[in-house]
Amino acid sequence: MGENPSRRRATQPFPCSWSPRWRSPIGRPSRQAPLQERVEAVFEPFLWKLRLIAILPVIMTLASTGVTFVLGSLEIGKAILGLSHAANAVEKGYLAQVLGAVVTGIDLYSIGNALLIFGYGVYKLLISPIDEGHQGNPRMRSGLSAWPSCCWP
Repeated sequence: MGENPSRRRATQPFPCSWSPRWRSPIGRPSRQAPLQERVEAVFEPFLWKLRLIAILPVIMTLASTGVTFVLGSLEIGKAILGLSHAANAVEKGYLAQVLGAVVTGIDLYSIGNALLIFGYGVYKLLISPIDEGHQGNPRMRSGLSAWPSCCWP
C-alpha cells in the first residue's frame, strides 16, 4: 500500500535538517532565500579575503624585531667596550652607565623576542600555518637545525 516513512527518510540525499532548497544551481542563494543567507553569501568571502590585510602588521612587526635586535646588540657592544675603560676609571657613575647599557641591551632583546612571537602568531592565526616547521627532519621542529653540525651534536 503506502511507503514506509522511516525508509523514505533514510534514502533522502540530505538526512540532516539543512536543505539545499534555497540554493541556486551555482551555489549562491536564490531570490527566495532568507535575507541572512544572502547577506552571508556576499559578506563572508569579503571578510575571508580581508584577513590578508594582516600581512602588513606582520611585516612591520618582523622589521621591528630586526631593529630591536640590532639596537640591543649595539648596546651590549657599547657595554663591552666600556668595560675596557672601566678598569681605569674609578668613578661609580661610569660603571652605572656600563651596567645601564647591559640592561638596556637585554631589554631590547626581550622586546624583540616578544615582537617576533607576536608576528609569528598573527601570521599563523590569520594568514596561513607555517609549513616549514612541520615537514621532514624532526630536528627542524626544534629550531636548532640552523646551527652548523660542528657546533651542535
